[in-house]
Amino acid sequence: MAPYTDASQLLKDARRPIARRCDAKGPVATRRVLREEPPNPELHRTKLLPSLRSSPMNVGYRKREAHMFENSPAWPHGALQSAFADIYFVVGTNKTHHAGTDLQTSRTMVILRDGGALTLVNTVRLTEHGLGELEKLGRVRNVVRLGAFHGRDDPFYRDWYGAMTWALPGVRSADGRPADRELDPTEPFPAHGGKVFVFSTAAFPEAAVVLPQEGGVLITCDAVQNWTHVDPFFSKETGGLFLAQGLIGTANIPPTWLSACSPDVADYRRLVSLTFRHLITAHGEPLRNDAQALLQRRIAAVFPG
Repeated sequence: MAPYTDASQLLKDARRPIARRCDAKGPVATRRVLREEPPNPELHRTKLLPSLRSSPMNVGYRKREAHMFENSPAWPHGALQSAFADIYFVVGTNKTHHAGTDLQTSRTMVILRDGGALTLVNTVRLTEHGLGELEKLGRVRNVVRLGAFHGRDDPFYRDWYGAMTWALPGVRSADGRPADRELDPTEPFPAHGGKVFVFSTAAFPEAAVVLPQEGGVLITCDAVQNWTHVDPFFSKETGGLFLAQGLIGTANIPPTWLSACSPDVADYRRLVSLTFRHLITAHGEPLRNDAQALLQRRIAAVFPG
């Protein structure tokens, strides 16, 4: 296995699908993704960004021709788990390929429930059984992309459930479509009264969200991760590589993301000044109670002086 010498390339390759051919088995793989109308067409007709309301792709979600993009398959994942009241998460597999080498890591999706409406953050495509469990919680209404290097499964949820997609300005979906709504620190977040935070100095778009529940729950993508160990969704080889690269650690600020995005420490200092006790990231399981203090220590270690 060839070692990585370019940390930023490792990060980018870790977000790239092994193949664009969907080879999943079972009912999920054979569903028609494009629909005549969404479950709630009025929501989509009235709340699109002004620049998108007239797009043939979006108006009324009328039947459109299939685009060339093919969804990633549903890879193995764990059970949906409750982190806090109406806040759930699921850890699943992420497979990528670089220079003849397969990489297999894990990634984490957050599910926020408001009554019967669900908002998915850092999406992971679920199996047929997983979708059934998800639907027991409610109806998927919103899909939120926080990081530039994520989002491969957003199109699946957008099309299958007619969900509204949210992303930072200028960020397009993995299939090339623009988001329906923009994430903006001055505007409401679609669930739980959350507040959007933006890493304003990062070379690639990256956001986080703070929810007021439970003393504050911080949701991040790549800028802060929480792989405390090599979990079962890693391959043995990739687990060893990530340990060597310093990508496994509590409240970790990954060197790969720092190399790719070159953020200023001021962004992290603004982030840690927010009110929160807990952390749920796109990589790893929830960090409860001590998240703010542990992140403060990590920032001091990564950005000394």
